[in-house]
Amino acid sequence: MTKKTKNIVSDFANNDMPAEVQEQFRCWLDEHAGGEAAEEQLLEEWNAAKLGPVNGAAYEQSFERLMQSMPAASSAAAPKKDRIARLAASWRRMAAVAAVCGVVLGLGALGARLFLKPENGVFVVTGEDSKGRFVLPDGTQVWLNYDSRLYYPESFDGNLRSVRLEGEALFNVVRDASKPFRVRTRNGFEASLMEVEVLGTVFDLKCYEHLDYAELVLVSGSVKATCAGQLPVTLCPDERLVAYRNSKKIDYQAVDANNYNKWMFETQKLDEMRLDAVFVNLEHRYNVEFDIADDVGLEARLTLSLRSEPLEEILDAIALVVPIRYESSGGTIFITRR
Repeated sequence: MTKKTKNIVSDFANNDMPAEVQEQFRCWLDEHAGGEAAEEQLLEEWNAAKLGPVNGAAYEQSFERLMQSMPAASSAAAPKKDRIARLAASWRRMAAVAAVCGVVLGLGALGARLFLKPENGVFVVTGEDSKGRFVLPDGTQVWLNYDSRLYYPESFDGNLRSVRLEGEALFNVVRDASKPFRVRTRNGFEASLMEVEVLGTVFDLKCYEHLDYAELVLVSGSVKATCAGQLPVTLCPDERLVAYRNSKKIDYQAVDANNYNKWMFETQKLDEMRLDAVFVNLEHRYNVEFDIADDVGLEARLTLSLRSEPLEEILDAIALVVPIRYESSGGTIFITRR
């Protein structure tokens, strides 16, 4: 193995990669170590992942097609090409490893994304600073938020279309009355906290490992959700269901689904929006949790245009017109009255 190839392997080994990627890479090394052709392939894929172009136009069109299928959808600005091209370095390395191992690699309009092909299906992964759009074997479109994982089979055989999610995703499910679409949540290594079954609809599902709850918001159509230890619940558009892991309780309420399904856009306009709705949008856009004190007035209305600004800049701007303070600890931001 040449010195340059050893550096690549070392670079990979000293970065935080999912276990699935590490295992694929180890298997590839065991099988091809020492081969000249294999080393050339490794170098080629590594360089391609660092310099590879991104086709943003195709993804802009796909975003438009999705939003046309949603009720009361507003047009969104197209992603900026310079923003599209900025991909996290660690995910470029992962992309190279994935390509070498014979898995499928795609670069989404909102960031790097990775396909892993285990024996019986496909794993889709997004990084901590990337989002991605994917199309499942039945044509269903999925937008994955930051730091999310989706597993699905290479083909939906039988009488059920079943996938597994850890993180957050917006699903636009192709209707098939003879074959329901089911999503199981995966919070860490525990059993599914929530299962969602639909025929054809648009919904947002959030179930990160570090959270003690799973959240479902229906945009259009109808869904049936089964939470651990609870009877099935059927949701209508603009309804939200939350299942809590520790208490086994569920919350069910009417919401504006538009506050939960715009996080994938490069530019997001919040027009004369109440402060509590602003915080909901920011939670999903930046993958954070807000803990808001009871005495904070949430009736104020704000107009904001969100692009790629750090969340701290947004909160500083809000604090100029609303008497609040904020403090961040881990993935939670505490909002108190000033």
